[in-house]
Amino acid sequence: MAEQKPNFKSVIRNYILTIGGVLKEEINDLKLEYGFQFIYPNKIGNPMTMVQLKKRNYVEISFGIKINEKHAEEFKGLQDIDKRNFMKNLQKMLLQTGLIFNYDFRQNYIISLVDKIFIENNTISLND
Repeated sequence: MAEQKPNFKSVIRNYILTIGGVLKEEINDLKLEYGFQFIYPNKIGNPMTMVQLKKRNYVEISFGIKINEKHAEEFKGLQDIDKRNFMKNLQKMLLQTGLIFNYDFRQNYIISLVDKIFIENNTISLND
């Protein structure tokens, strides 16, 4: 008898609800096995996404941080050397988190953090 693969889409949806997330919508994209946009924690939390790309053995959880306008204006007012020092220190701090990250400080002033949960042997390890 063939071993039945678990429905990870259902597992992930249930996990989001179990940890106190509020599902906003399902992401339908040809590049994805499945994806969800949700708010965590509860209704007052931050928007996040959880997706599994096709032919990948992991689920990506991403969280975007929008720098508020006041801080963006302060950054714009810095001298170039101070901007470079700030970005270098930001990169060091983000590297220490162990998360994948990217940022845009030229137009949108957004920092995105991404973590991966790997799927092995038809099981998934859900982090706290």
